[in-house]
Amino acid sequence: MIFDVGGDNPMEARQVATMPYEILVKYFERLYIVVSGGEFLVVSRETEESSPINEESRKSTYDSTSNFHVFKVDLSTNTWTKINELGNRALFLGNNSSMSVEASEN
Repeated sequence: MIFDVGGDNPMEARQVATMPYEILVKYFERLYIVVSGGEFLVVSRETEESSPINEESRKSTYDSTSNFHVFKVDLSTNTWTKINELGNRALFLGNNSSMSVEASEN
């Protein structure tokens, strides 16, 4: 679910979109929300557990990114569309915040 908390009464959340069940069960692993070029995107990051690279790192394992899936969300119709390219945009995804920037052609 996606909520709007920036309206006239920010203490009252208003649900503006719900991820369709068929998308949720397939792409639920790690989700990021970002606005890019005026479009609302939800990004799913697939991960795999990586094996240790040396004896010292055997004590811990880490996740390695294997794939990204990007969905454009139309908040007025709750329509979710999978997209395969970002055009001239770059996404920076993080646990606390995500952002989009225009990529330079130079």
